[in-house]
Amino acid sequence: MVKGKSHFVLVHGACHGAWCWYKVATLLKSAGHKVTTLDMAGCGKDTKQVQDIGSLSEYHESLMTFMESLPSQEKVILVGHSFGGINISVAMERFPEKISVAVFVAALIVSENLTYPAVIQELLRRRREGELMDTQEFFLNGSHKPPTAILFGPKYMESKMYQLSPPEDLTLALSLVRPFPRYSDTELLLKDSIVTNDKYGRVPKIFIVSKEDNVLTEDAQMWMVETTAPFAELKMISNSDHMVMFSQPKQLCSLLLELGVSQFVLVHGSGHGAWCWYKVATVLKSAGHNVTTLDMAGCGKDTKQVQDIGSLSEYHEPLMTFMDSLPSQEKVILVGHSFGGINISVAMERFPEKISVAIFVAAFVVSENLTFPDIIQELEPVIKDTFMDTQHFFFKGPNNPPTAMSFGPKYMESKMYQLSPPEDLTLALSLVRPFPFFGDIELLLKDSTVTNEKNGRVPKIFIVCKGDNSLTEDLQMWMVERTGSFAE
Repeated sequence: MVKGKSHFVLVHGACHGAWCWYKVATLLKSAGHKVTTLDMAGCGKDTKQVQDIGSLSEYHESLMTFMESLPSQEKVILVGHSFGGINISVAMERFPEKISVAVFVAALIVSENLTYPAVIQELLRRRREGELMDTQEFFLNGSHKPPTAILFGPKYMESKMYQLSPPEDLTLALSLVRPFPRYSDTELLLKDSIVTNDKYGRVPKIFIVSKEDNVLTEDAQMWMVETTAPFAELKMISNSDHMVMFSQPKQLCSLLLELGVSQFVLVHGSGHGAWCWYKVATVLKSAGHNVTTLDMAGCGKDTKQVQDIGSLSEYHEPLMTFMDSLPSQEKVILVGHSFGGINISVAMERFPEKISVAIFVAAFVVSENLTFPDIIQELEPVIKDTFMDTQHFFFKGPNNPPTAMSFGPKYMESKMYQLSPPEDLTLALSLVRPFPFFGDIELLLKDSTVTNEKNGRVPKIFIVCKGDNSLTEDLQMWMVERTGSFAE
């Protein structure tokens, strides 16, 4: 169960209204969360008539007005069902900083790669003749012009939308559905629904598939998911029709509540170990989250010695072993600090389907456009004379390059821990261990190479440490710019 309180904003689909969320909203409120349900224009108890809604921007104006009214520091979980997915997609573009996650429930979805007109075209191609059954079309601009609105018919709703829902919910819906506007101005429709990776793409997305949906079939839902990736998570609900909030309200609510409980995997930087996360891990656990901290090879209480670690792949083997052990449906939030960013970058390449988001905290980060040897080349002239009393080890003899290093007390005090509590520096001085150098550049490149196809599927967040004297703000921003795009 989620600890703390989230604010859920629930957005209905075509012809429906805020009323359709009554079961899910009650369950979420009972779990201690704040819930807002909104009527789009001409829906539910909104006073506008369908003939007065001339554009998509007018239709979802109530959602945009609500988002605009939120305090600048408040973030909500946006949930869109069916056509509501288009509305929350536009909200993601306009208010990315106010949305913690967007959840699409058997919903239409757009992205920079898939426009709303393209979605309509594909769904029309998939539609069989006579599939809309007794659905009614309205020609409010005259019978010789395209239809301007539709209203789902009773037979269509019973067999296509509500076939697995309780009969009383179908009865309720038949008394409340209202005509839904059709938009024939394709140019205006495209303008009103356009989204970009720069804004919309910053918001983590989750898609919940309704497997027995007769309106937006599982195949159609998966086509949209594949075309608009990446998603932080993909969830499935079985034995549910299109109206998931009626046919499986408890299962849907359970999935929404899971959004507040995460599994964090915290990866340390050079010379450190799992121990360095003791404060953050405690805070996360106190908030109800699951936390795993790992020692890389030769770090913390790991029994390997630095001279026995011959490659990057050996160094981060504990992380890869842990990721491999996770159940196929489990996703974690990977957090890497400093050199830990290289390790989580490789994990993103090997296990993209098991990572909901990767967070780089003042960390090294690689991409298809920036290799680890590139980073070393950029950093070497900047930092070569700044290591002060840092000790180098020559396990292959004094005539060969150093094979390991250990941060010195003065370096740690002035470059790494200058703003930290003195007791944490004392702790670190008693626990830091030598860190291996990887001199075989060809092997290092092989062990750290990532691709857009795999690593690029995982949403990334970078946290810049502005007072960092070790990896300066300029160097952090250089990596961010070279390895974008970041969700935040």
